[in-house]
Amino acid sequence: MSKAIVEIWLLKQAWPPRQGIGYLCSYNHFVLHYSAHQAYDNIKPGMTHARWGHHWDRYNTWFYYSQPWFDYLQRSQFMLQQGTFAADVIYFFGEGSPLSVIQGNDMSLDLPQGYDYDLCSTEVLRRMKARDGKIVLPSGMSYRYLLLPKTDRMTLSSAQKILELAEAGVKIIAQGNLAGTPGLTDHQAADQKIKEIVRKLQDSGNFMKLADWEKIFQMDGVRPDFQGAGLNYIHRRSDKTDIYFVANPKPEAMESRCTFRIADKVPELWNPETGEVRDLPAYKISGGRVSVSLRFEPFQSWFIIFRKATAVKISSGENFPEYHAVKDLSGPWQVSFDPAWGGPSKPVTFNSLQDWSNNSHDGIRYYSGTATYQNSFNL
Repeated sequence: MSKAIVEIWLLKQAWPPRQGIGYLCSYNHFVLHYSAHQAYDNIKPGMTHARWGHHWDRYNTWFYYSQPWFDYLQRSQFMLQQGTFAADVIYFFGEGSPLSVIQGNDMSLDLPQGYDYDLCSTEVLRRMKARDGKIVLPSGMSYRYLLLPKTDRMTLSSAQKILELAEAGVKIIAQGNLAGTPGLTDHQAADQKIKEIVRKLQDSGNFMKLADWEKIFQMDGVRPDFQGAGLNYIHRRSDKTDIYFVANPKPEAMESRCTFRIADKVPELWNPETGEVRDLPAYKISGGRVSVSLRFEPFQSWFIIFRKATAVKISSGENFPEYHAVKDLSGPWQVSFDPAWGGPSKPVTFNSLQDWSNNSHDGIRYYSGTATYQNSFNL
C-alpha cells in the first residue's frame, strides 16, 4: 500500500481571481502525483512528508470513507471538461513575458458579477476570426469583446490583427494609448504606422476606451450570464447543451433565485454527489433568460443543465422537497474506540455528543481514529 501527496493542477479558465466579488476557479483535473511506500503496520498514522502536500494512505482515518469524495470529483471533473468555457471577454495580456499572469499582480479584471473572462497570448490572437460581431477560435471558443493590455507599445502584426477584427465587427476595448512599437528596427516608420492603425480603429466604430464595464454591457444589451446572490458559477457549452456549475461558498445553508442567460431550454439538476439527474419543474422564462430557485446545504454545489427544449413537458411539483423532523436522537451514547490507535479498550458512555479534545481521558482527547456510536430508539 502506498501514500500519495495530492497536487492540484489548474486547467486555466478565467484566471486570476477577480477583486471584490465571489470567485470560483475551474479546477477540472486533479492529479495524485507523488507517492511513498507506507511500510510499517505498527506505526499509525504512519510516515509523513512534513508540510509538503497531503498524506494519502490507508492509515488516514478517513481513507476508507473517501470514495464518495472521489466520486464527486470524478463527476465534477468530467462535466467541467465538456465542451468549451463560456465567457464574454477575452483579455489579451500583451507580448512580453507573462509574469503578470503568473504572479497575478496586474491581470485581474473586475467585471460585474455574472460575467466572465479568459486570457490569451499573441499566438491565440493571431488565430482569431470574426463572425457575426464575435471573436471565434478554431477550438470553438467565442467572445463578445477583446480587451487590450495596459501598454502604449504593440508590434505591428498584433495591431494590424486587432484592426482586422474591429473592421469585421468585433468590439475592441483599450486600456492604454498605443503610441508605437516596442522595437528599434525602423522604429520611426513603425511608430507612425501604429498611429495610423489607431486612427483606423477609432473610425471603425468598434473601438472604445475602458471606462465602466457595467455601462458597456448595458449599452450593448448584454445581460449577465448568471445571477444568484452569494453564489459562484462556471459556464461551459457542449454541442447543444449548456452546463452551469453553481456552488455555495458559505458554511451555511441558503436558497437563492438564480437566473441563467438561456432562452429556449428548461433546467435540470444534476447532483455531483450522488449522480442523480432530475427535472426542476418550477422555473420561469422571461426576457430571454430562465430563472429558477435553488436550495443549497453548506458548501454544496449543483450542476444545472440546459439541453431540453421548452416544448418538452416537465412534471409539475416543487424543485426541492420539504423535510420535517421525525425524531430527535439524544444520549446516552455507547462509544467504542480502537485500542490499536490508542483509544480506550472498553466502550465509553457519552450522555451527550461532545468534543473529544475536551475529554479528560488521554486516549479520547488525543484519539485520531474512527469511533462507533451506538444508541437505540423506537420509530
